[in-house]
Amino acid sequence: MQPMPPVRRIVEVAPVTISTSPAGATLVDFGQNLVGMIRLSLPASADTTITLRHAEVLEDGELGTRPLRDAKATDIVHLSGAGGVWEPAFTCHGFRFVVGMFVPCVDAVLPAMPFAGWGDAAVIVPWVLYERYGDTDVLAAQYDSMKLWVDTIADRSQADGLWHSWQFGDWLDPTAPPDNPAKGRTDSDLVAAAYQVHALRIVSRWAPPRSGSVGTACCPMARSIPAR
Repeated sequence: MQPMPPVRRIVEVAPVTISTSPAGATLVDFGQNLVGMIRLSLPASADTTITLRHAEVLEDGELGTRPLRDAKATDIVHLSGAGGVWEPAFTCHGFRFVVGMFVPCVDAVLPAMPFAGWGDAAVIVPWVLYERYGDTDVLAAQYDSMKLWVDTIADRSQADGLWHSWQFGDWLDPTAPPDNPAKGRTDSDLVAAAYQVHALRIVSRWAPPRSGSVGTACCPMARSIPAR
């Protein structure tokens, strides 16, 4: 397989308009749908949170988040008072419109909602980079998060070794109902189990030269998951 170049920033796009929506929100229009992230010049004030919500369309003049379903498409920045320039380092969004909100900081605990395939990227992406480029530094740097992911799913698995919870499954299967794109022909538990086994096998292949016992533990876990 031919190696592909990494994702890079290729252009900077300035807002076309900054206006106020009918509900009073600050609405930024970039004039085109794009994939990227927002760069902010932060004020030198503390105890404030900036929330940026992204969407591709408007509905009745407001940010159209209905097509996103449960996707948040949201960046949250807690100001320290140091000012400077901020942009997200580990995500990007598909959007044309952004709504910005400024509120005082409050403490909050956000629940983690892992999903098969999406969360497994924590294991699969470093492994694919290693396969393409032979760079073990990526695996070494990401090993702890890779191990944490398979441990998390093991903790959430039931007595049969499978991860039973709502999953995206074979997302956007053409045969799925238009109002329920997760309801494809493939059992979502099967999709979750396949990714679970794949992630365990990857961790077990990398673990022996690094920490030995972890690889020994992961292989039986993968084999113990029943075939369906």
